[in-house]
Amino acid sequence: MNPNDPRILGFLADLMLAEGHQFNNQKEQTAGYFKGLKSISQWPQFNKFTLGYVFSNIDSSDKNFKKAINWQYEPLTTAPAKMIPGIPIIDCSEKNKAIKGC
Repeated sequence: MNPNDPRILGFLADLMLAEGHQFNNQKEQTAGYFKGLKSISQWPQFNKFTLGYVFSNIDSSDKNFKKAINWQYEPLTTAPAKMIPGIPIIDCSEKNKAIKGC
């Protein structure tokens, strides 16, 4: 594995978040979160989705839940994603705020 591959950093952040949650280790969760932010800065289209996927399992009342949902859907709204047949583009304008994912 290439340690400079930003996907590896994103997956490591996911693992740290999940393991920290499983063992109630806030320090590991915090470290995983900041590692995740670093991975997002290196490759946002990939790592926003992977971090968002892990975060979307938290309670919906948590302040990070909405961020997680946005991280999952944001890469789908970029120009390259719009060109992929079969990918539904969600309209999150004001009139559709009630749609899950907005």
